[in-house]
Amino acid sequence: MTKQKRHYDIFISYRRSSYDVANLIATRLQSVGYNVFFDMEKLRSGKFNEQLFDVIDNCTDFVVVLPPNALDRCVNEDDWVRLEVCRAMERKKNIIPVMLNGFVWPKPMPQGMEELEKYQALTASSVEYFDLAMERLQQRYLLSKRHLPIKKIFNISALVICSLLAVIAILFGVFIALSKSVCEQYVSKLTNDACCVHLLAESSVRLAEKWEKFDNAIEYKSSPRRIADLQQQLREDVGLERRQIKENWRSDSVALQIPPYHSFLLSLRGISSEEIAYSPMFASLYLKDYLGMLDIIADAVEDPSVYKRQYATTLFEAFEHEKVGYYSTLLSGITLFPKKCRKAFHQLNKTWIYFPQTIDLDRDEDYYINITTRENDLALSLLRQFGAHLNYDELVTEEQERKNEKVDREIVAKVDSSLNEFYETLKQNRSITEGDDQWVMWAKVRSWGLLVSVVADYKREFDAIGVNYSCKLTPAKAYAEVEARLNQYLKYHPESAEYVASAKHLFKMVSQNRRSYGGVLIFALKDGAEHPFFKIGDIVVKYEGKAVANYQELKSACSGNKEGVVTYLRLENGEFRQYSNKLQMADIVGFLDIIESE
Repeated sequence: MTKQKRHYDIFISYRRSSYDVANLIATRLQSVGYNVFFDMEKLRSGKFNEQLFDVIDNCTDFVVVLPPNALDRCVNEDDWVRLEVCRAMERKKNIIPVMLNGFVWPKPMPQGMEELEKYQALTASSVEYFDLAMERLQQRYLLSKRHLPIKKIFNISALVICSLLAVIAILFGVFIALSKSVCEQYVSKLTNDACCVHLLAESSVRLAEKWEKFDNAIEYKSSPRRIADLQQQLREDVGLERRQIKENWRSDSVALQIPPYHSFLLSLRGISSEEIAYSPMFASLYLKDYLGMLDIIADAVEDPSVYKRQYATTLFEAFEHEKVGYYSTLLSGITLFPKKCRKAFHQLNKTWIYFPQTIDLDRDEDYYINITTRENDLALSLLRQFGAHLNYDELVTEEQERKNEKVDREIVAKVDSSLNEFYETLKQNRSITEGDDQWVMWAKVRSWGLLVSVVADYKREFDAIGVNYSCKLTPAKAYAEVEARLNQYLKYHPESAEYVASAKHLFKMVSQNRRSYGGVLIFALKDGAEHPFFKIGDIVVKYEGKAVANYQELKSACSGNKEGVVTYLRLENGEFRQYSNKLQMADIVGFLDIIESE
């Protein structure tokens, strides 16, 4: 007996790059009663299978999911998306293009597909509007009718219904209970990482007090014996702190490996596993930075020159701001979890006397971002001020018995060691991989851009004080590294060519000290709309004459005056040209940060 063919209401055509969205659309439609044909991979293998044509011929609606550059390959006659779309147009199906974020109609359209652009399209450009787009798809676009098995439902016995309801209730209760347990587990992990960082904060406070006594004794020319006693005590204290931290450190050094099952249970509570996965890596970076600071303090104890003492004091002050930034980031993560799952946090945070208690829980994301950005900027400002006020003449005066070349070598050696450590950290933790999300890739690119800025700043400051910059990591080499990462990014996201070219040129100018490090990059225009003057790849650098370093600064500036004059750079013939216009239609512009705080 011949097996009867199944009738499908809706055929979904998609590229592999849009599989997740297409699958989500298919699942959503199937869940409300439509017969959807979606599992096409086995039919597309080898020669284009005639079964696909049969399904298209017998369906009512044809949905084609269009990610960025979806139609580029349709110029090839054997491209399967082209074959599916052309078959649907030939059979006069109800075609519904679903345009994802970044998709624009190619000019010209592939030959034979020109009519596709004339069909009424649906925009699903962001997660926030996805539910609304699905409602519109069902209510306004689809001709198919849902199949509700009402008769079958009424034929099911009361016993079966009660059994199913009981099973569902039990399963729901089990999943909710399990999700609570998993939430408590990851709150404990975040809390454990915070305990480790608090050890560093506690150690920093103890050492800072002892360092101040030692520094003052030298500054006010105490007796040599008192200085020697303080020096010996501080030498022992630094060694003790280093040993205790290494013995008591319990945080992992890599991102949390959250299994899919746990990710599912966390999602039931509205928690993204990606947002909490990097906590141990951040804690480990703080450990590495702090141990590096202890090395600098120990060196300043053995050789308390003006430069080294000033540098050590600046590091203590900067670390105070960095720990506040870390604590704000931690609270933003804890806030994601239900209050009843935070037992571990509430038990231990009472003992964290060196973290600020003025930062609130359960505030919105901008609240924590603003605190973290402010504190990191203050720490960065302290380090830059130290570099700007470094008095080479004073160093030489204090070290009159040394040759200038020896002093230069010591300074360069310290900077060289610091830069190499930063470089190795980036290679270990910020390498781009094919599995990275697009915005994770861009975050890694920004980290390498920070390296370019730091190296260029050091060279400029060395030139200003007359010290020969001979570090292995040159500005040119640092730029080559960020350029390589941008090329990787472009390989995985070819639609980014315009704004990647602008980013490359900006980083190159930063490496040559021809432009300051900062600005907001325009990477997209919503739904392919045209802007009165902005183009993709433009870099906003000022608003109302005031420099803007990142999107947060631009957003804050616009909040008081949404139609101020914006100054931006545009790459033309290999060089930036500066323009100014009165800001319009900012809501259709996709802004992207270029810089990352140190």
